[in-house]
Amino acid sequence: PENTRCLLRIIAADLADCIDFSRLQHLKTTFIPDNLRKQEADVIFLAPFLDKAQGTEREVLIYILIEHQSEPSPDLGFRIFFYMAQIWDSQRRGWLNEKLPVTQWRFRPILPVLFYTGTDTWNAPLSITALMDLPVPLERFIPHHDTLFLNLKPTDPEKLVAEEHPFGWVLRAIQKEDATKAEFAE
Repeated sequence: PENTRCLLRIIAADLADCIDFSRLQHLKTTFIPDNLRKQEADVIFLAPFLDKAQGTEREVLIYILIEHQSEPSPDLGFRIFFYMAQIWDSQRRGWLNEKLPVTQWRFRPILPVLFYTGTDTWNAPLSITALMDLPVPLERFIPHHDTLFLNLKPTDPEKLVAEEHPFGWVLRAIQKEDATKAEFAE
């Protein structure tokens, strides 16, 4: 829970402040197909989310996709959307199994987080539209979602350790994986 809190504070402090990390639940499932497991991993958490505007608490799914590739993948926006759809479909199947009336179905919002550890600069957009030749009048028919993104290598090292959490220091060490012995010791 604290590692997830640290990661979200680095890339989206405003959202991290709304999540009760003390009640974070790790959901032991994956949506990564076998053929992509060498280059990707995912972690899913269920967490209470305080909607400060309405003063209510709801549940949010935090979907962390860890991209181990050394170079950006232009199809990642589609894959993230596909994984999100699989998560929602899993919820739907659960409701069907429980025979829950459709009027009581409420999909949980998903907070997608992409954690990229590659060395190449990531310039590829994280949207499905990046893979389309899309006329403007058709844009409204394409699903849209934002993705929180941490491009580890160029991130300011001080930002990673600002929380003074051990996970931030681990991230800083990963940043220096190709450093000389002297640089790494520093």
